[in-house]
Amino acid sequence: MRVRTIDHGGLMRPIVISTALAAGLAGSALTVPAAVAASHTVAASRTVASRTVASHAVVAPAPSFKVNAKSGLKVRSGPGSKYKESGSLRFGTVVAGTGKTSGSWTQIRMPKGGVAWAPSMYLTMVKPGPPPKPKPKPTGVAAFKVTRAGVNLRTAPNTQAKVINVLRAGGLLASTGQVAKGWTQVSVSAGGVGWVAAQYLAKTTNPVYRVVGSPGVNVRAGAGVKFKQIAFVKTAILLPGTGTVQSGWAQLNLSNGLTGFASRRYLSQTVQDRGDAAAPAPAATPDPASTPDPADCPEDAPNPNAPAEEPPAQPATEVAPGS
Repeated sequence: MRVRTIDHGGLMRPIVISTALAAGLAGSALTVPAAVAASHTVAASRTVASRTVASHAVVAPAPSFKVNAKSGLKVRSGPGSKYKESGSLRFGTVVAGTGKTSGSWTQIRMPKGGVAWAPSMYLTMVKPGPPPKPKPKPTGVAAFKVTRAGVNLRTAPNTQAKVINVLRAGGLLASTGQVAKGWTQVSVSAGGVGWVAAQYLAKTTNPVYRVVGSPGVNVRAGAGVKFKQIAFVKTAILLPGTGTVQSGWAQLNLSNGLTGFASRRYLSQTVQDRGDAAAPAPAATPDPASTPDPADCPEDAPNPNAPAEEPPAQPATEVAPGS
């Protein structure tokens, strides 16, 4: 290590010259004073830190704009009338902004792709609307038992909705797999769906059948065509079964509390979401030796005058969910 002095205006300052050369380099290298090296290290760390903060910064979503020019709006490739015209937008068109502005111009995203610049005075910022209401969450088809008498079956999941029917204690219902804030949607055997307060339902292991006959299936008082028809259920309706199957006929529970039999030929047992309930029994199959009489075929003998499921004159009022 050698030390030399250099005259700077009468001041003699020592300069340390290292003779330890790096591989492949020639000449001598000047060592950097510790204070100077430290200052550069701090500056570099600050730069890295600022970049790190910037990389984690939350970027606000760009606003949307509606064109308020009655005659339409011409847009350009740059922020000024000197730039080339790149398209036009009709009055009322809503476009997304990029978040960039330049003077009195705003950059927007064109409906068919790409970006353009438009005079800010012809754009009105669109306020974001309320978030969409959550859709009913599907939970899986299952059979439920009504746990108390006088529970209302309603057209919507609230106590102000119209009453479709008043349910009996112990009655079975097939859910559609939709729930909403303490309510369960169930299939109505007369057609359509209804809602029941979930606190009055208990999940069961009963089978659930979907009507696959077209336009539906006859439900009879007993297991055979000789029995009186008590209902006609349309295609795709879900019905809970009691678990009883006789000679190819399954016993079903209707929404009005009555039970009846329908030919398994026109029913398909669904896969159920039973939660902690026992595993479903294997789907029943029709007795090979018993073939449903053609007279029971819904295509040949549908009965539109089957008993309807009308609500009572003075329906009971169930306790609101959560109270």
